[in-house]
Amino acid sequence: RADVVGVVRGHGEDAEAHRLYLQGKYFVDRQTEAAVGVGGRVLSVKLSGDRVDGLITPSDKSLGFELSMGSFTVPFAPALTIGDFGIKGSADREGLAISHFDGRLMDGTLVGKGRLRWGSGWHFDGEVEGRGMNAGMFSRQLVSAGRFDGKARFAMIGTDPAKLFESLRLDGGFTVDKGELGSFDLARALQSSSAQMSGRTPFVELHGNVGYAAGAFAFRDLTLSSGLLHGTGTLDIDRRGSLSGRIGAQLRNLHATLYIGGTLTDPQLRR
Repeated sequence: RADVVGVVRGHGEDAEAHRLYLQGKYFVDRQTEAAVGVGGRVLSVKLSGDRVDGLITPSDKSLGFELSMGSFTVPFAPALTIGDFGIKGSADREGLAISHFDGRLMDGTLVGKGRLRWGSGWHFDGEVEGRGMNAGMFSRQLVSAGRFDGKARFAMIGTDPAKLFESLRLDGGFTVDKGELGSFDLARALQSSSAQMSGRTPFVELHGNVGYAAGAFAFRDLTLSSGLLHGTGTLDIDRRGSLSGRIGAQLRNLHATLYIGGTLTDPQLRR
């Protein structure tokens, strides 16, 4: 929200726009410049300052916008802060059409688009893509290293915008390149009769599908490759961080089904 204070003086082509002052969370000590057309109509408003830069272009039924910020904390997900954030789209009485957004997250890039609608409840849906992210920042005990790339569709719906993120549903696919499993040594597990096999497993690639709903993750069609070592499996992470899954692993003529348990902070692999 921003409260706009300003004036446009004059008549017809002689109209002049004076400085506008915007007050609000992202508009502290903000000055803007406005371009004015025939009849004193505001054609565009340019924002510039320490926290937000951008351009707003009004039309008959909508308002175009293009904004950039050094950092942006998502209002309905206060734990999520995106660096070097940029967004563009348009707004009307029914909501926002976001044609593109991008920023820095988890040492990589986040890009996407979406549509936010209000009226009878709040609805936000769209597409999001992660590029070159540090996979170890999700759970270092599960995947301690690697570069993450993924795409997904998302949807949120609710009556309270502040709690919109709680309704998030997400479905997509991902790949992690040149990474490492942080708590399991799969090669050792295949060659050992030990009840539990700790260690690390470097891999060339890990890919699969992921779904998210009600605070829980479901990983499906997981495939890991590391030279002669191959693995396929599934993994579920509930909202408390408990793990449940299995891995079918193969190394040359050795085969085994291994089971994942424990938690995100203490994963366990057993026969």
